[in-house]
Amino acid sequence: MATLPPYASCSTLPSYSLDPALGEARLEQTPLRAPPRHQTGNYLKRSGRDVLVLTNQDSCAPVPTYGRRGGIMGFVALENRETVDEVVLKINGSMVMISEGGSLETKLIDDSYTLWSSARAHTASCPSAVPFSVVLPSRFQDDQHISHPLPPTYSLTIPQFFFRVSYSISVVIVRRQFQILNRIKTISTKFNYCPRSSPPMPIQSTSDFFSDLKTMPEEWRQVISPVAPRSRASVQPLNLHLFLPSAGTFGLTDSIPIHIQLTGPATSLQMFLPASSGDADVPVSATLTRQVFVNLNGRSKSTQRFVIGHAKLTAHPPQPNEFEASLDWGGVLTCSNPETLVGMFDVGCVRIQDFVAVDLRPRDVLKYGNMRVLHPIRLVTDSWFVPS
Repeated sequence: MATLPPYASCSTLPSYSLDPALGEARLEQTPLRAPPRHQTGNYLKRSGRDVLVLTNQDSCAPVPTYGRRGGIMGFVALENRETVDEVVLKINGSMVMISEGGSLETKLIDDSYTLWSSARAHTASCPSAVPFSVVLPSRFQDDQHISHPLPPTYSLTIPQFFFRVSYSISVVIVRRQFQILNRIKTISTKFNYCPRSSPPMPIQSTSDFFSDLKTMPEEWRQVISPVAPRSRASVQPLNLHLFLPSAGTFGLTDSIPIHIQLTGPATSLQMFLPASSGDADVPVSATLTRQVFVNLNGRSKSTQRFVIGHAKLTAHPPQPNEFEASLDWGGVLTCSNPETLVGMFDVGCVRIQDFVAVDLRPRDVLKYGNMRVLHPIRLVTDSWFVPS
């Protein structure tokens, strides 16, 4: 039996550093984002000397906020507890839609919990602080008994369409006033329901699109759309190339890199060049647009699209190509007011869908018509982060 050859003893392991040394370069870096912070404050709602206290909240927020399967925890602080006959906690949610085709109101949550009752209690008087802890449902059933994820708090009013999702927490305190009369007090507050989600992968940082496309082609998604000339125009067809990060899912506060390329014969591309160097009329623009799809009484209809974000585009120098010429623009897309938006959702009767829209405006509309290209994306509440 052959013996194994001798091996030299291990030398000391070299030292490592997160930063590149002299002569080294960082090829790629993905910034890490922290997960959403856990709140530790209290939200208070008073009525006289009775107080509804909701824990694990931002104490400076105007209303409490809960996420998917969120735990509603807290207590009710009571005055004159000797007269209290019953304390009931109620969680309510509703969805209202009004459109050209009709209206619809749906109960999303209608839960009630008896926190304390003199008829069931083992003590003569109610405690001064009555605790509670309940979990929000994650789904609801529509009128057709189809289950859907619970939608976020949202309100939208556009021409010929109104949509609102709202939630509330109430505490009903019943006190004995006389032998045959009860006095009822209700303490209520609205709350934001915000089911959080994040993209499955990060947006890779980019400094040079053409270099990144060669070294990391898997990080980009390419969408090609033909640009046809008018029927009697003496120009050739072109192709519009839209490049977006391959994830396709982005946080509402993300800066989304975008690259737009128009390819074809140089003589045809001239229709998309500014008339002069000082011409401020840019032939291409990109926006984030949102559209609402309504399904009511078995009839589907889409509302008009509305813009929720813009891209700042700059022209890039043409790249050498022996087969065809090109015009290139690059930039980033951002939501204009991300704090007022919610991520995409679908509750059967209403579906929110977001798009990247690219608009082409040729210099000569007799040769090419104005054109819009739409590509669906998914916007979610959070940016990508490393789970703890």
